[in-house]
Amino acid sequence: MLDKKGFDIGYAAMSRRIGIHYDAQATNELIFSLRKNGQSGNSYLRVYDWEGIPKYGITLDREIREFSIQEKTKRLYAIADESEVLVYDLSNIL
Repeated sequence: MLDKKGFDIGYAAMSRRIGIHYDAQATNELIFSLRKNGQSGNSYLRVYDWEGIPKYGITLDREIREFSIQEKTKRLYAIADESEVLVYDLSNIL
């Protein structure tokens, strides 16, 4: 499924705009906005360039509360509800 700008949202709940933005991080090139899906409970990252154009959508396999982007290692570090630290590889994005 594509939105008006051709961004592949590919996630049914996103097309209905279900979810809340509750954290954001930025790099020199991209802005990462964390959403929580109200239906599945998993977290979803929308990634924009500095012009506000959507570039990527990333569905995470878990619900996370906070995250940090490390450009040098091309990784996303996240805290799950159980205070577990999760690591995601972003080498295909950064």
